[in-house]
Amino acid sequence: MTTAREPSQSAVKSLFPDREFDREASYSKALNMMKEFITADAEGMRAKWNFDAVNDRPLDGAIKWEKGDDRYTWIGYSGKSNKENGEAIEAKVKGEDEGEGIKSEENGLEV
Repeated sequence: MTTAREPSQSAVKSLFPDREFDREASYSKALNMMKEFITADAEGMRAKWNFDAVNDRPLDGAIKWEKGDDRYTWIGYSGKSNKENGEAIEAKVKGEDEGEGIKSEENGLEV
C-alpha cells in the first residue's frame, strides 16, 4: 500500500500564491500604467500646445505664452489676431471659398 507524501514547498507556493505578493504586483502594475499615461499626456501637450506641463514652462512654437496673474496661470496666444481668425471662419461659413453660399430651404437664409 502506498502512503501519501507531503507536497514539496515549491508545489505549494505555485498552487497557493502569497496574497501579499499579488497586491504588490497589482499596485506596481497600476502605478506603471499611470506613469505611462501621464508621460503620453505630457508628450501630447508638448506637441499640441508647445507647453511643458511637467516643468510648468512654455516651449518655443506656434503658441506664444505669457505669465498670468498667479503662479499657475499661463495665457497662450496663437499668433493670429481675432480679426484674422473671424474672417477665415466667416468666409468658410458663407461659402466664399467655394464661390457661393448654401441656401437653407427652411428659412430662405444663406448659410
